[in-house]
Amino acid sequence: MQRERVEHGSAAVARRGPSRGDTMSQGMAKRATHWVVLLVGAIVAGATLLLAVSSASQAASTASIPTWQFNCDYLKGAAIDPILKPAHSHDHDFYGNMGVASDSTYESLVANKRTTCNIAAGTASYWHPAFRDGGKVQTPLAITNYYRDTGERSPNMKPIPEGLQNIATLDNGNVKYRCGKGTATSTPPVGCASEWRVAFQFPNCWNPKAGKGPDSVKFSPRKCPASHPYEFPEHQMAVKFPRPADGRVDAPVEVSAGEGEWRLATEFAHADRFNADQDPTFNDKLMGPCVLDVPAGGSSPGFCENARD
Repeated sequence: MQRERVEHGSAAVARRGPSRGDTMSQGMAKRATHWVVLLVGAIVAGATLLLAVSSASQAASTASIPTWQFNCDYLKGAAIDPILKPAHSHDHDFYGNMGVASDSTYESLVANKRTTCNIAAGTASYWHPAFRDGGKVQTPLAITNYYRDTGERSPNMKPIPEGLQNIATLDNGNVKYRCGKGTATSTPPVGCASEWRVAFQFPNCWNPKAGKGPDSVKFSPRKCPASHPYEFPEHQMAVKFPRPADGRVDAPVEVSAGEGEWRLATEFAHADRFNADQDPTFNDKLMGPCVLDVPAGGSSPGFCENARD
């Protein structure tokens, strides 16, 4: 009889299902599985967010600075200076407006619509002192003009004032040199055995109360000072020289200083821009969509790279 009670008891246990201990084990297993699922989900979500942030950061870092660029072929060399108009000017190399002369004014330049630039509206005149290396005068090939909003000043930025006379110098702007596709430096590329460039950075802030001469402008890499509150696009003019005929750039690299005198480029290199472009095309159709109207953080349309009108 005792054995039968045991057997009946076992049958009863079997009918009742798992013991309390078994139930607790199964509950713990389910909770563990739940936390694993949550953990995996959190990891996936975190990885997705990190990828999105990384992609956004990469897109921001690769977003191009609002820029408009165009080229102007070499026009001529002449011992004239339409801005300073000295009695005895040094030799200059000219680009852009083909009607430039020693007595040029804004009115005479803007009335002449012939230009060496690859945009018809680009009738400003550009020039710089003649360069020579090792005593050999070098004739440049062309210039590339870069107009930028590197400080993201929009919408405060305005068009370049009509008739503005601007001079880029070592003290008011900067001058950089580059051999081929090498790194830009502040010294001439002596020893360069390929094409080389000189890039002039012009002042970009104007004091409207000071007229439109070269003393009315100031260079600022960021926000314009209160003394020169009118902000316009930064302008870099890159002069392209061919590979020297004798195979390399020799020292010293000098620029014309007038009356047969030559001075070291590191002391006297400069460039001039006499604004006389054709509006409204220049600003409304080109400078506007490429630089002036680009929102902060935005990029210029594709046509702005080496644009033509």
